[in-house]
Amino acid sequence: MQYPPGTIGILSTDLARWHWFHQSMLALEKPPGSQVVWCVGSWVSVAVNKLVMAMQPDHQFLAIFADDHIFEADMLLRLLRHELPLVTPLCALRQPPYAPSLFHETPDGYRSYTWAELQHKHGLLPVDSFGGACCCIRREVIEAVGTPFYENMPGRRDAPMEDLYTFSKCKQAGYQPWVDLDIQIGHCIPAAVFP
Repeated sequence: MQYPPGTIGILSTDLARWHWFHQSMLALEKPPGSQVVWCVGSWVSVAVNKLVMAMQPDHQFLAIFADDHIFEADMLLRLLRHELPLVTPLCALRQPPYAPSLFHETPDGYRSYTWAELQHKHGLLPVDSFGGACCCIRREVIEAVGTPFYENMPGRRDAPMEDLYTFSKCKQAGYQPWVDLDIQIGHCIPAAVFP
């Protein structure tokens, strides 16, 4: 299968966090003509908008990676194979109880899916929103939503919820967020091991 070129954007703080991520990125299979752009030390919403601006005119997708994930080498190509405007792999949140990074939109905000809701499900699942880990966004979505593409949720003081708010905006613009439950990525966390 032939894949369009795109921009693979990496978000990190001033110090890159996990060598596992670097090993995954070095092995990542990319469509010919794609570029990797690293954005360091910016708020997530600012950083993703910088990645959007860095897309080349012929690039047909933006894939957003953060430096605290690990994944299989063919993960991006498997997402692109779906030819969906907005798709992500399955990821767990990095804090207990490690719920899926998939969300229901409610009148009060967002509520995470539970693992029980996903039990016995496979393949593609439409969701209201998701965390942005390793998601693949087609150019048509970015152009339809407009500038700024990535935005903090208005009125939030505790957490900006920029990813959930932005992908909810995409859904309102007519682009359904999808998750491929069969493509799973890891979320790196610091841990202490006791005897």
